[in-house]
Amino acid sequence: MNRMAKNLYNNKEIIIIKIWSLEREKMKLAENEFLKYMSKFEKNPFEIVLHGESHLIGSGKPAFSVVFHKTPEINELLTSTSIALGKAYMDGDIEIKGELYDALNLFLGQMGEFSTD
Repeated sequence: MNRMAKNLYNNKEIIIIKIWSLEREKMKLAENEFLKYMSKFEKNPFEIVLHGESHLIGSGKPAFSVVFHKTPEINELLTSTSIALGKAYMDGDIEIKGELYDALNLFLGQMGEFSTD
């Protein structure tokens, strides 16, 4: 490989790394906004597991855990929290650890905090 081709190849690698880094930063910002939004449901403590990391919402022992395989879009949560989370559950993007009925009862007891459109 001549020097010019090698420089082009290296520049492409740098650009790809920068794009990946920006995408990761953007994803981290979305995750932080999501966790900030979910923190308002602190009345009954629960755990959120996002990308293998555990986050406690509220204080005390969590009554249930919600494993997010995909972070919900914040605009969907702001439009209708119950529809966004219900859709995520039906699509397999979230999983409830613990008794589903108890989790729903505790979470839905905070309907006043939900965004509705």
